[in-house]
Order: sequence, then structure tokens, then C-alpha cells
Amino acid sequence: MSKIAFMGLGMMGSQMARRLIEAGHDVTVWNRTAQRSAPLADVGAAVAATPRAAVGGAEFVITMLARPEAVDDVLFGVDGMADAMEPGQVWIDMSTIGPAEFTAAVARLPEGVIAVDAPVRGSVPEASSGRLQIYVGASDRVFEVVQPLLSSLGQPRHVGPRVREPPPNWWST
Repeated sequence: MSKIAFMGLGMMGSQMARRLIEAGHDVTVWNRTAQRSAPLADVGAAVAATPRAAVGGAEFVITMLARPEAVDDVLFGVDGMADAMEPGQVWIDMSTIGPAEFTAAVARLPEGVIAVDAPVRGSVPEASSGRLQIYVGASDRVFEVVQPLLSSLGQPRHVGPRVREPPPNWWST
């Protein structure tokens, strides 16, 4: 199972993080409103004080945030996660942002961080039951790596490559 940092525990994000925990993943959560983390801590999540603290040692970092400004703040604000991310870590953005905002954020990430654009279709019932439609923008190789993880949340559909490819020796299977 994977070590995951999950940012954004709103109505959708909290259900998605819970499904990842129930699937056996090692999940660290962070939310701007700290009390939203408590129910997930009760089922096994570690709780981080900041986005920066959450990403340490994670293989995958998932953001599920409501607005482009929130994504920018979680990535690049005070105690943001971007500066703490290392080559080989995978950022999966499932937030409600557009392709231009995603591309702009990727351009500011440290070299070697793999970025996956994965917006979802569905709402709280689909998030709770693992029936989200997930539209994954990634290379074939990256999609193969993230597909098992995302399958805990719903049906990942590969929609093509995105803006940053991994280095040749990035992931060993």
C-alpha cells in the first residue's frame, strides 16, 4: 500500500480520504479547518499541522480543493507543500480548477515532481461509495502507477498526457 498525503477535507475530500484509509493506505491528512481531520484520525489517518508537514515521505500527494486560489495557497503559501516536495513524488490534483491553473501550478513545482491532473465527476454519494468518474491527464507510464490508487475512489479514465513527464528511472514495478 502507498503512503499518501491528502489535502482538503471538505464534503468530497473527507469521503475520498476515508476510502483511501479503508483500502489500507497510509494516509496523512491536512485541512485548513483542523477539526475536519478528527473523524479521519479516528479511523487511522495521521494529521499534519501544515501542508508542508503532510508531504514528508509521501509517495503521492492529493489535493481536493474548491478553488484555484486554495490550490495556490496550499502549494505555494506560507507552510505550502511545494518547497517540501522532492523528485519522484507524485502530485495528483483532483480540485475544482481548470487546465490553465493546473499548468501554471506545475510550472512552479520543483524539478522532478510528477504532476497528474485528475478532476472528478460526481458528488458526495459517489465519493462515499467509490463511484467517482476520474479523468486522468498523465503519460501512459504515470497512469499505470496512479490507476490502482485512484481505483479506490472510482473509475479512472486515461484522457492523455499532461505537462510534465517523469525521468526515465522514476518508478520501478
